[in-house]
Amino acid sequence: MYKPKLKPLALSAAMLFLLAMMAWPAAAQQQNGQTGNEPAAAPENNPIEETIRPDSAKINQLFRQIHAETARLDADARELESFHRTSTAWAGHADQIEMVRQHVNEAGKLDQQLRAAREEGSAWQQESIDRIHPLLKELAGNLASTIDFLGAHQERMLPPAYNELVRKNAEMSHNLHMMIEDAMNYAESKHELDGLKARENARQ
Repeated sequence: MYKPKLKPLALSAAMLFLLAMMAWPAAAQQQNGQTGNEPAAAPENNPIEETIRPDSAKINQLFRQIHAETARLDADARELESFHRTSTAWAGHADQIEMVRQHVNEAGKLDQQLRAAREEGSAWQQESIDRIHPLLKELAGNLASTIDFLGAHQERMLPPAYNELVRKNAEMSHNLHMMIEDAMNYAESKHELDGLKARENARQ
């Protein structure tokens, strides 16, 4: 167990942000009284640009894998939460929790790979990796408490405290999946914008 130790013309918010960042240098020139028509200065090494890392294809592939795993986790955790509205037997709860546990374990393995590859990634990839680990660790801890609680209460009518633990599992599983999906959407938008820039440069 993983233990706590575009469509064209349909720009997403992520793409609009990137476009705004591209427009920033021109806006800064106007604020400084520059028109943009001044003679070009001699090229200089830009230490900031030199330190910018491109996106890691390996990390994006791991994002896709953990996104798929957390989608299954989200679905099974929500299914477990629905059991309190039915007369599901104790064994049914135990079987469903085991499925959730396996998803958390698999997500934990992918999280370890992401953290091992972190230094290869671009700034947004590193930030996404840093956000995944704490939430996954918290989910693993809550799931461990759920398993312990279920083991100590092997009766048909489980107490409300168990239902609350299950509800938290479902909530955190969903939040984790949506956070990774946001990173995936950003990666897709960035890829599309990079493609637009490349085609524009090719026409110049």
